Parts: sequence; C-alpha cells; structure tokens
Amino acid sequence: MDPIRGVEVRTPCGHYYDMTCILALFETAMKDEYLFPPRCCARKIPVSSKKKGYGTRNRVYCSRPSCSRFLGTQHKGSFPFVFRRRKFECPAPDCRTPADVDVSLLSLGQHSGWARCPCCETMIELNDGCYHITCRCGAEFCYRCQARWRICIC
Repeated sequence: MDPIRGVEVRTPCGHYYDMTCILALFETAMKDEYLFPPRCCARKIPVSSKKKGYGTRNRVYCSRPSCSRFLGTQHKGSFPFVFRRRKFECPAPDCRTPADVDVSLLSLGQHSGWARCPCCETMIELNDGCYHITCRCGAEFCYRCQARWRICIC
C-alpha cells in the first residue's frame, strides 16, 4: 500500500491513519472495553512500538516529513554542533530517505543562518523570539551557538 501524505500511523495490516482518526480510534477503544485494544482489520494495533520512543532522550527521527519515524537514540558525543551529514538511514521500505542529508540543503541552511539541533540534527529556522529552542526530540539548546541550553556563553 502506498502511504498517504500527512499520515502519522501505519497499522500492522498496512492501513494508514492521520492523527485525528487514530486518536478517535483509541478514544473509542478506551470508552468501550469490548473495543480494547484498538484494532484495524481485526489485528491489534501495538502501542509498545510508539511507547518505546516517548521515554527516550536524544531521539532521532527520519528527516522526511511524510515519514518522521522514530529511528533510535543519538548517543552522546557522536555529533558536532554545526552542520554535519546525518548517519541515520530510515529502514522503512516505503521511505526512500538517503543516508546523507542533501548537501544543497545544508548549504542553504548555512547560508540562511539556520541552526541544527545538536542532538537529532533537525534543521531549524528561527522566525522570531528568543534563542532558547526546544526541539521536537526534547533537546534544549541556544539557536545562536547550538550549545546546550544554559551552558552557552551568548
């Protein structure tokens, strides 16, 4: 099955759900004991596959917006602060994300003054506001110098 743009969850049977629909499915399952655990095509939707990522610090996700799968943990000390090529490759068969970030995107980001999260290396653009950034992986850092928040000298 081909993925649909903007979907968040793929069930074991191969169907895709956007966030609104999957939340409705889970809410219904929580209200009716007969419907729990939530299912699609009579197959249980495992919560454990999502659960393992939520308690993890220094999370790394697939950089492709239509995928954004949890890839694992970025180990401390295995990244420099500024514009390094990614070493994570998404294993999902329906995601064709290259192992290395496109060099032209890195060049554009560097030229535009964008920062990258020191943990997951997500490219971040600051439109307005303070330099304190909280990335979606949970890391807090200074936008100006990409150092961990509260240890920078900015």
